Parts: sequence; structure tokens; C-alpha cells
Amino acid sequence: MPGIIFDRLAPHGSPRGIPPGVRRWINVTDHGDIIAIPAGGIRARFAGVAADLTDAIDAFRYHRVTEYLSCRTVGGVLSAHLDP
Repeated sequence: MPGIIFDRLAPHGSPRGIPPGVRRWINVTDHGDIIAIPAGGIRARFAGVAADLTDAIDAFRYHRVTEYLSCRTVGGVLSAHLDP
């Protein structure tokens, strides 16, 4: 949330890296989510983010994992890593 959370993620000398054990970070947020980091903001604060994508997850339930797992953007990202 800009002004509350986002500003606390400011880099300390340089952008933070991706969490240990994460091979590829693809960030997906709902474009209407007021809590999410603004579009392009995650890459400004964390080095190594492969993609910062938005999608219309759900008008009122965009924080639920079931909504994210059923959205086209997340499905497309995950399907690229599934064995045929």
C-alpha cells in the first residue's frame, strides 16, 4: 500500500534479492488491489524479479489463493513449467 507498506520496502543501498530457494520470481497482482505494490514497483525494490504481471483476479476476493490459481495469468505462467 503506497505510503504505508511500499515505502518500507525502499532499497538499502541496492535492491534486495529474491528470497533464498526461489529460482524464478514472477509477481502477479490484481490491478485493483490497493494493498499490492504498484505496477512495476516490485522490480524497483527487489533484484531478480523475472516478471511483474497484473490481471483481473476478482473484484472483491483478490487476496484468496483460489482466485489467483484460477486466473489466466497465473495459469499461463504455471503451465509453462508443467511436464506434458
